[in-house]
Amino acid sequence: MARRSRQSKDVLGSVARWYYLQELSQSEIGKRLDPPKDQAAVARILKEAKERGVLKIDIDPDFAIGGVDDEHLASLLGVEFDLRDPIVVDADVSTRTDPRRRDDDLHIAIANHTGMRLRQTIASGDHIGVSGGRAGVRLATVIGRNPPSRRNITVTPLSGRLWNGRLWEIGSSALQLEQPLNADYSALILAVGLYQGHAPGIRFSQISHPLHVKDRSQAEAIMRTNCAFLPEGGWNWDLKPPNKAFVGVGVVDPDSGHRVALHFTHQVSVEPPFSQLKRAQQFVAQHEMPYFGDVANRLFAALPLPDQIMNPSSEKESLNNYTRFYRKLISELDQVNQQSIVMQWRHLRDISSVLAVAGGQLKVNCLWTLLLTGLLHPELRIITELATDDETAKQLLKARREYDRASAAVKDWYTDITADLFRDVQVKRAAPARS
Repeated sequence: MARRSRQSKDVLGSVARWYYLQELSQSEIGKRLDPPKDQAAVARILKEAKERGVLKIDIDPDFAIGGVDDEHLASLLGVEFDLRDPIVVDADVSTRTDPRRRDDDLHIAIANHTGMRLRQTIASGDHIGVSGGRAGVRLATVIGRNPPSRRNITVTPLSGRLWNGRLWEIGSSALQLEQPLNADYSALILAVGLYQGHAPGIRFSQISHPLHVKDRSQAEAIMRTNCAFLPEGGWNWDLKPPNKAFVGVGVVDPDSGHRVALHFTHQVSVEPPFSQLKRAQQFVAQHEMPYFGDVANRLFAALPLPDQIMNPSSEKESLNNYTRFYRKLISELDQVNQQSIVMQWRHLRDISSVLAVAGGQLKVNCLWTLLLTGLLHPELRIITELATDDETAKQLLKARREYDRASAAVKDWYTDITADLFRDVQVKRAAPARS
């Protein structure tokens, strides 16, 4: 017959929390108990907590992947792109010879380092919006692994789930798709982690619907019922806008190995919006444009860097072509976004602090687009803070210098096109019937 616990759940939980999370000594813990106990008694309580499953030991070597702050580059990014408290990580991933594994480790390093910094910035009463993807889920995991003790926090997912129902046809490339990396999962991890910090009043929502649906009306109906964000802007259930958001930035490059690109590439449906997504991928490849990106699964066209369009002999023709190509691409992506269970850009602009966690060569054009738009059109700014790696930061700063040296025509082109990239889709309401 199993031995009955000699300690209450409150004692077992408190002692384990004090010892493993707050790092108090056993003698210090003994003095806190009523009645006080000696060190040997505290050791027996810790042993019982482990045996009964109150304490779970989880070993994950990926948490050792990290880096150090590059405060100089962070300061330059902040000044050149008008960012608040950017984070630049000199990531220790050089030992990887496989580019795909090195890219994975880079994202883990940025998220690990950033998550450790963010833990203490979370305050009681926060409403936090979260995206999915590798960076979003990892960030939530890091914060939840050693959570602060905060009260009355609400966590809101910002998009539906990537799922096509045919993963068994994809083979080895399904590895990332099979991972639970949706915004719902980020919200669950973060909320549960904060709850483990012995903080009452932790609330979160789950969307539990696919990201892409058959038409705009279905998307709007689902958002009004299941999402904290409303399709026309504003927030559901009498919620105030989040005061913080943690988001990833993706690139829909079919050769990148990124999860969103794999999902779109391997989706077997020929119906919209998947037909439109594939057409958009083919369009940018045909015209040698950068692959479009996403923030929290909402798509946007990614712009060329200044040195990719600055050709004095054909600058005017290049800019005219780019304008024509981008108008078409923006229209195509708008249609996809309208058939998606995803927040609008105005929802992010409602949030005072939007931190993007992203890095790597493939994402430079997407990050350049987001940062330049915020610089040229502060009213359209999507992200207020950025956590990235040192090499990406250097490329962004180089692009900024090239922009300063660019011709007036190039600068005017950037100003005009960025004004259209992050416009909001207006929901047209039917006119009321006449009596």
